[in-house]
Amino acid sequence: MSEMRKIKVRFKKTEARADADKWITVHPHSGKGTPALIGEDGTVKAGMGGKFNGKHISQAKNEGNSNQKSQSGQENGKLSNSEGKNTPKKVEAVKRGDLTITVNEDGSVSVMKGIDAIDLPFGEKISSVEELEASGSKSNKDLAKVVRDRGLTHIMGGRVALNSAEAAAIKEAKNNNPNVIKKREAMAKSVKENMERDNEIRDIKRGYKNQGDAAKDKENIDRVVAAIMRGD
Repeated sequence: MSEMRKIKVRFKKTEARADADKWITVHPHSGKGTPALIGEDGTVKAGMGGKFNGKHISQAKNEGNSNQKSQSGQENGKLSNSEGKNTPKKVEAVKRGDLTITVNEDGSVSVMKGIDAIDLPFGEKISSVEELEASGSKSNKDLAKVVRDRGLTHIMGGRVALNSAEAAAIKEAKNNNPNVIKKREAMAKSVKENMERDNEIRDIKRGYKNQGDAAKDKENIDRVVAAIMRGD
């Protein structure tokens, strides 16, 4: 009888241990659940691919959440990087002596000579000396001579003389600015619509549409639109 009682006691303890092990569903990523066999003390005994066997269930959950945050951070980082490509940035395009030329976030250009700002009342257009000379204007030819005499090749806004590298740097900074691109696209669309409307009115007035004129019209429109998008 004594031996039988001992066996019975051992059986009850074994039975109790078996009852203490429970299968639960773990949601470490707040997504699809994963089955796990958990002991009475919270130790993972099976399930979850065996990755957390012998570890406390809290450790498995914490590691899962940590992985989720890491993945989320990477995804957000990718998104931020992607957005960063489209986020306007201030670019210091020219730094020569005390002359600093900056393309701002909105695409405008700031010119500083030391601590003094230089206004550009005639706009920010950059012209080469060849363009000035070819314009036929005496004032432009005189301006081109002044620029050449200084050993430079371009002028911005009729006031700021530049070398070719500086002119290219400013143009590149503006061409890569999302705000500038949007403005040019809007301008190009408006100009294209106006040109198409003018061509249509011309055809209506003369009572016919010439195929040769249509091809030339398209070529002219494409040329003007391309020039606007380049910032010419």
